[in-house]
Amino acid sequence: MNDDYLRAKTAGLTQADRWSEGRDHHPMSDRIVRFLASHDFHDYEDYFCWKLGGDGDNGETLSYQLDALFELIDGEEASGDKPVEPEPVDIKGVCRERDLLEKAFIAAYDELEDYFCEWCHRQNAGFDLPFTSTREKLRAKEAKWQDEEAKSKGSSS
Repeated sequence: MNDDYLRAKTAGLTQADRWSEGRDHHPMSDRIVRFLASHDFHDYEDYFCWKLGGDGDNGETLSYQLDALFELIDGEEASGDKPVEPEPVDIKGVCRERDLLEKAFIAAYDELEDYFCEWCHRQNAGFDLPFTSTREKLRAKEAKWQDEEAKSKGSSS
C-alpha cells in the first residue's frame, strides 16, 4: 500500500465526510481536477469523462481524494515532518537472495525427485520420472552461477 495513503488514513483524512461538513476543496485539488477535465475533454476524446459541479460526480470524488493528499502534505510541511524517503534497493542483495532461494529449491527438488523415484520403483511400476529435463536445466543454471561466482572472485582479487 502507498505510504502517503497510510499516513493520510492514520491522520483520519481519508474518512472525513467533507461534503456533509461543508468543507471547501483544497485549492490545488480544484485546480488539478479542472485541468484534467479540460485536458481530457479537449485532447483525449473525454476518455475519463470527468464531471464537475454535482455531488457524487467522479470529478467531485477525485477532488475529495486529492483534498486528503494535499491536507496531508500541508500538515507535514507545517509541522516540519517530511515523509521518509525509502532506502534504495540493494539489487545485488536481492539477486543473491533469489539465487540462494533457487539453489535451495534445486536441493529440495532433487530430494523430492529421488524419494518419488524410489517410491515408484518400490511399487514395481518401473516408472522413471519425466523431470530429468527440468533437473538438467536447474543443474546447468547452478553450474553457470558457480562459474560466474568463480569469475567474480577471480577478477576482484
